Amino acid sequence: FLIFFNISLVHGQIYVSTLGSDQNIGTKEKPVASFERAQQLARAYHGTSGLKIIFRPGTYYLSETIQFTPEDNSKNGVTYQAEKEGTVTISGGKKLNLVWKAYRENIFVAEVNENIKIDQLFVNGIRQRMARYPNAIEGKSVYDTWDLSHNASADSLNDALLPSRVNGWRNPTGGYVHTMHNYLWGDMHWLIKGKIEDSLILLGGWQNNRPSKMHPLYRMVENIFEELDTPGEWFYNDRERKLYYYPARNIDLKKATIEVVKLKHLIEFNGSINHAVKN
Repeated sequence: FLIFFNISLVHGQIYVSTLGSDQNIGTKEKPVASFERAQQLARAYHGTSGLKIIFRPGTYYLSETIQFTPEDNSKNGVTYQAEKEGTVTISGGKKLNLVWKAYRENIFVAEVNENIKIDQLFVNGIRQRMARYPNAIEGKSVYDTWDLSHNASADSLNDALLPSRVNGWRNPTGGYVHTMHNYLWGDMHWLIKGKIEDSLILLGGWQNNRPSKMHPLYRMVENIFEELDTPGEWFYNDRERKLYYYPARNIDLKKATIEVVKLKHLIEFNGSINHAVKN
């Protein structure tokens, strides 16, 4: 293996391709398949020239956060680059292979066969919205629902926390409340821990350094199943591992690419004053 490895790096290049294999040696003809494997090969490189890791076009899903440490240091430098600029995506997400079934009206449901947390959903590369109220309106600036006005007052038609609306939520646990401060100099956020009749049990509201009442108008809720009622919205029941989605008319779920966020960080550099990460 070492003999072939040395041959593959004679020109100081490691090739990566979505069609490659991590059992390959990293040449242009036999590329590896993952960022992680390319990094391992780079660490073993002891050539006299700088090393280039060249990614062929495609999306590369990371299984774990890439950690650069002093072990990655190189006297002559290591460059990670796309073969053609703008054609490579390094993703901290996960592609889901789902079987969708009609649930009701325009809503579809699919079982997720893994124990994963879903707080962002992308369909064909476009981020979708959690089921929410009020619904989003194109071009609006405050929570995607209102135009900003310092004279805004309460509006029961759009009040996300109206007792009669809360009463219609069977189990809002895991939902979120987002509101502006009463005087519009900040915003606050809560996690819904449950409800008692038509009142929510909330955790949060401390995101700014001074307390304030909720703004009477600028407040919204999301991740509430009963509010799944417009194209582009979704809801994930993590207890049952079921994903519900209301697709836009132009979305063919049989062909759509469904992705969720998996990693908080794509890449970390972990060094110290005495053992820095460099080159």
